[in-house]
Amino acid sequence: MFKDNKIVINSYSLSPGAKFKECTTVLNGVPEKQGFHRDKFYQAAEKTFDKKFGYKRNFVEIYKAKNMLDKARINVPTIPTNKVQPVYKALIKFKQGEFIVFADGRDKRDKFRKAKIQPELPEHKQISASEMVTNYKRIHNNIRSMFKA
Repeated sequence: MFKDNKIVINSYSLSPGAKFKECTTVLNGVPEKQGFHRDKFYQAAEKTFDKKFGYKRNFVEIYKAKNMLDKARINVPTIPTNKVQPVYKALIKFKQGEFIVFADGRDKRDKFRKAKIQPELPEHKQISASEMVTNYKRIHNNIRSMFKA
């Protein structure tokens, strides 16, 4: 019998790794590995990648260092790997209507001001049938001349 992913008979979890770090638990008399050691996984993945591609990681790029800096609430800016990254990061910080003005070697963040326009219907214009026919013929002749040329 199951209840909330635990066996009702005893209190063993059926989804190892949901809450636990890597450990061993005895289940029905048999020792079972339980959980997932995230730190070991990331460090092994970094080591394998660095070795395979000959990558030399900066201190701030190492998983252990990132964790340590995050816990200390130290914000380390990322080093861009191409020309597009810093531009993209700057652009996603803009709000709608904002832009940067460059003048005299200085830059300034500016914003389009939203105009206060009262919504209203356009004026109703009376057009006679003869004006309509004249306009149609003018447009028709313009289009015909485009295809003759």
